[in-house]
Amino acid sequence: MKGATPLIDALEQELRIGLGACRADGWVSLGSVRCLGTCSAAPVVVIDGEVRKHQTVSSVLKAVREFNAENGPGGGAEPQP
Repeated sequence: MKGATPLIDALEQELRIGLGACRADGWVSLGSVRCLGTCSAAPVVVIDGEVRKHQTVSSVLKAVREFNAENGPGGGAEPQP
C-alpha cells in the first residue's frame, strides 16, 4: 500500500464514498488490497480491470473522470453486479 493514502483520500472525496463502499447507483466501488505484485510500480490503481502504475493524485483523478465520462451513467455502459 506504498503511497496509497493520498490516492485513497482523493478518491473518497471525488467519488463521495468511503473505502470498502459501493456507490448507491452501483457504478463505483472503492477497495484496497495488500498486494497486486507490483511494488516497484506503486502506487497502483485498477480501473475497470486495467492496472495503472505509478499513479499520482492528479493522474488517478484524471483517469477516474475520463472513465466516468466515457462509461458512467448515460455513457452507454451498464453497471456490473
